[in-house]
Amino acid sequence: MDLSFEEILHRLRFREPVSSFRSRFAYNNVGYAMAGEIGAAANGTTWDELIRGRILDPLAMTETITQGRFLPPGADVAMPHDMVADTLAVIEGEMGLVDPIPAAGSMYSNVEEMGRWIRFLLTGGAWDGAQLISETSFAELLKPQDILLPDEFYPSMRLTEPWFTGYGMGWFLQDYRGRKLAFHTGSIDGFVAIIGLMPEEDLGLVVFANRDHAELRHALMFRVLDLYLGEPVREELRVPRALRLDRRRARPQAGGSRGEPGRGDDPVAVARCLRGHLHGQPVRTRGSALRARRRRY
Repeated sequence: MDLSFEEILHRLRFREPVSSFRSRFAYNNVGYAMAGEIGAAANGTTWDELIRGRILDPLAMTETITQGRFLPPGADVAMPHDMVADTLAVIEGEMGLVDPIPAAGSMYSNVEEMGRWIRFLLTGGAWDGAQLISETSFAELLKPQDILLPDEFYPSMRLTEPWFTGYGMGWFLQDYRGRKLAFHTGSIDGFVAIIGLMPEEDLGLVVFANRDHAELRHALMFRVLDLYLGEPVREELRVPRALRLDRRRARPQAGGSRGEPGRGDDPVAVARCLRGHLHGQPVRTRGSALRARRRRY
């Protein structure tokens, strides 16, 4: 990104509001960046130092990096991928793309340390006997701050059919199988993620993928929830054709502009995410076809 946060913030005043103040839901990454800067200013520090001191260090998340520019040279990290001329390839120059708006999603982490973050959330903001976030403040995180209409929520609701959909403090909220579910996605060129919490069951999960807009993350989350709860797996989520990558966008050449959204399931993403419906059966691709190979364990 060529613009600094100061320039982005200055230009924000020229954008037309989509609605009157607080009259409807409108997601904007720049708003998260502003919240991060406000929190840092209120504590007399930077956003990176605030997150490191208040969350990462107490949780011993020593390998989590707050911005791409802080990655050490030659770091062992996943590389972003997207379709380049019909071939899944590494996208160059994307590792610090979100650094100008860090609080919106510039952090790098791993599954082990995200597990610590999930446990911290499931214990109500407490860690190692210390309450890092007050119980009153923490309660607001998962409380609906806004009720979302169907066109403001994820398309997955057509399959999960929730009774309510809302948005908390950085969490999409709905009911699923009679329990409250809080989750949020993260998407940037070549990377996607989803984290889900079901506090009643003391259950949390996270899915990472280094493939642009691999929307199978939703199907994987609901599949894990079904397996954990002992519920019958929804047939439409068994193979996520209903959650196809209809926002998949091809790059005609490396560094080129994006084309129009494509249609249909991407076989490479399906193979990587499904892995034989999570039962250990390797799924491979050949051309545009999926092929499964049995293996003894």
